Amino acid sequence: MLVCGGAVVFGVAGCGGGSSGDSCTAADGCFESRQGIDEPVDLTVESLPQRPVRPESATAQEIERHERACEAGSCLALPPLTVATSIAGTATEERGASKNAVDSRRACPLAPTETIGAIPMEMPSCLLVASDTSSNPNEGPFWGELQCAAASRYEQVTEGGDPSATAAGTPQDNADFRRLTVLNGDNFYGARCELGENNNQGGPTVFYHQGEHLVTYFSEKLPANFPLDTKNWQTVMQMKQAQPSDGGGGAPILEMEAREGRWIVDDNWHELWSTPARTETWTRFAWDVYYSQDPNQGWLQVSVDLDGDGDFNDPGERSPVFHVATLKTEIEGPNGASDGLVAGQPIPSHLRMGIYHDPTISCPAPTGCSVDVDNVQVFAPAPLDGG
Repeated sequence: MLVCGGAVVFGVAGCGGGSSGDSCTAADGCFESRQGIDEPVDLTVESLPQRPVRPESATAQEIERHERACEAGSCLALPPLTVATSIAGTATEERGASKNAVDSRRACPLAPTETIGAIPMEMPSCLLVASDTSSNPNEGPFWGELQCAAASRYEQVTEGGDPSATAAGTPQDNADFRRLTVLNGDNFYGARCELGENNNQGGPTVFYHQGEHLVTYFSEKLPANFPLDTKNWQTVMQMKQAQPSDGGGGAPILEMEAREGRWIVDDNWHELWSTPARTETWTRFAWDVYYSQDPNQGWLQVSVDLDGDGDFNDPGERSPVFHVATLKTEIEGPNGASDGLVAGQPIPSHLRMGIYHDPTISCPAPTGCSVDVDNVQVFAPAPLDGG
C-alpha cells in the first residue's frame, strides 16, 4: 500500500513504444513476412482456470511502479477497503465495514486469474491503474513517446471525441481525441505513427507483466482516409514485448489490425478472431487478458461495442476465450542480463496505439492515412483488503 496525496493506491503501472523497431530475426523464431505464416499453433477455447488466493501485500515490483507513477503526478486513488473478502467476494472478516462496502467489492468482476461473468462497459469498483481521455494536448505524461516520422503527424483534436463514459463510469468531460497519421514515404522504423514508449525500464505504458490480470479499455475511430479495404497488414493497437530485450523484436505478442473491413485480433502474428469494422464511427473495446508466457496459463477475451449501444452483448461483440501465451519469453542474445532479463524470463509488454502498416499501402499527402484514439483505461482486480 502507498499513499499519494492522502489517497491509498495499489496495483500496477506501465511503459510503452518501439524505437528499436520491429525487425524479425531467425532468433525470434518468426518469418520475415507477416503474410503466409503457416506455423501450427495450439489454441483452445475452454473455461478459465480456478482463481488462487491473491497475495495479501504488494510486491516490490508493484510498489516501484506506483512510486514512478506518483513521481510523474499520475498515481491513481483508491479508497481503502474496510472489509476482507474471500475469493468469491463473500465477507470473511468484518472490520467495522458497512454492507455497502461489501457490495462494492463484489461488483468488481476481476479476480487474480479469472473474470466472473462477462466484462461490462464500466467497472467502477475495480482498481483503475491508468487513464487517458486525451484532454492533455501533451501526449507524453501518459504515453511517454510519440513515434512518428514527424511531430506534425500527431494532432490533439478538441471536438468529436468518443462520446462514451470512461470505464470507471465517469464522464470524460471533454470532446478531445488523439489523431495519428502516416504519409507515403514516412519511416519511423517502418510506416508508423504510434503513441507509446518502448522501454521496459521506465516507459509509462509497460502495464503488462507476468501473472497480472488486467482489462484495457480504449476507443478507436477509423476516419474516411483510413484504408480499411486493404488486404495488407495494418496494425492499430499493440501490446508488444518491450525493449531492451533480446527477444523484443519480431511479431508483437498481442495486436489488433484493421483490414479487409474487419477488426482482427492476433497473437504472435496468428489470427485468433475477427469482427466487422466500419469507418467514421467510434468503436469501444475491452481487452481482458491474463498475462503469462505460458500458453497453458495465459488467456484473453476481446469485447467490442460494434453498434454503439453501450454494451458488449450483441452477436459478434465478444470473442471466445483463447488460451495462448500473452507475453513473450526472453532469449539468449547479445544483451545478456544487462537489459534486466535473462533467457527464459517473461518479457513485459507495453501498450501502443496509432497506425503501423505495410509501407506499400498508399497514404498520399496531404491527408495521408489516420487512426483516432481516445478514452483509454487500464483496470486491475480490486485489492482484497486495504493493503
